[in-house]
Amino acid sequence: MKSDEKSWISTTQTGESQPLDDHTKLMVNMVFARFKAAYGHRFESTYGDGSSLNIAKREWGYCIKGYSESQLAKALHACKLKHPWPPAISEFVILLKPDPQELGLPSTRLAYTEACRCRQDPKTFPWSHAIIYHAVCNTGLWKIQNSQEKDVLPVFESEYHHLLKRFMDGEAFSIPDRIEIEDQSATTQLLDAQQLADKFNLDVSEFYYLTLTKGSETRQRFRSALIHKHPEVENELPK
Repeated sequence: MKSDEKSWISTTQTGESQPLDDHTKLMVNMVFARFKAAYGHRFESTYGDGSSLNIAKREWGYCIKGYSESQLAKALHACKLKHPWPPAISEFVILLKPDPQELGLPSTRLAYTEACRCRQDPKTFPWSHAIIYHAVCNTGLWKIQNSQEKDVLPVFESEYHHLLKRFMDGEAFSIPDRIEIEDQSATTQLLDAQQLADKFNLDVSEFYYLTLTKGSETRQRFRSALIHKHPEVENELPK
């Protein structure tokens, strides 16, 4: 293997080699060429000789893998305005995160607040953008409604930004038409739980068993525990 090929391979503690794909190598070379043009002698001071440069390229490759050329180009432009010296990997990755508001979309906080307001079938909720619908579905509406914000917001944020990256690459998103089905979909389970909670003035988390597999022993055990705790609900509970 040639020395320049070895420079693109990372050896893990287990001794396994993980070569970068050709597209990622091309993107890394593009990024570093732009850095060299933009930062001049400061680029040379940062990366020094060829050996150091090759090691840096390898590490950068694993961090920017998967980003498109347009996303990298946008981050490079922002980088020149923000950083007087070549950035650290962590600084550059921050610039790669899409800004929802620049795309005409709500901020992550506003999107999450909108998600928390949904108390119905997500397909019928008046979302401000279809991307929020898909972020809710990927995160799980039940989880959003019944988990603490500190636990579920990072999950929602990750899903939202992943969808924004796809949107920036030109992917279109829409909300599918509602399909009436008789089985217990996740949405139906959530709606049943919310209706029962409202009827008996209980917290919706009390009806957690409805999200479990129908007919399972675990579901039956949680149902029995609910009846023992709140006997007044027994005649209204689905099996």
